[in-house]
Amino acid sequence: MPQLDSLTYLTQIFWTLLTFSVFYAVCLRHILPGVSRILKVRKKKLEYNKNAMDSFVDEERSTASSYEQMLADSLNASRGLLLKTAQLGSSWLSAVTVEVNKTTLKSMNESYLRVFGSLSAKRHLMKELYSK
Repeated sequence: MPQLDSLTYLTQIFWTLLTFSVFYAVCLRHILPGVSRILKVRKKKLEYNKNAMDSFVDEERSTASSYEQMLADSLNASRGLLLKTAQLGSSWLSAVTVEVNKTTLKSMNESYLRVFGSLSAKRHLMKELYSK
């Protein structure tokens, strides 16, 4: 076997060292600077995207807080308007009830009481007549 021949060890070691030295030099001069440049560009892109994402997160938070504030303000305004409407409706109903009682229902109540009184009196008289 020629690999195990002790006379060819020196040439094998020489060509192996020469090949790996050339490969090492090519890697140092051409491949590693390119890889380093790509890694730096990726790192800068990641930092830029992180900063952009942070600004979007801040914008989202501010938008959400302004939306919640607007919602709270509109709910408070709606609640106030509903309370005001209920109070106005209640006062109107009270005023109308008093007015109707004074005008229309007064005469009706008087006639009802007269009729009820006369019926009660008739019943009372009938009871007295039949009970004797």
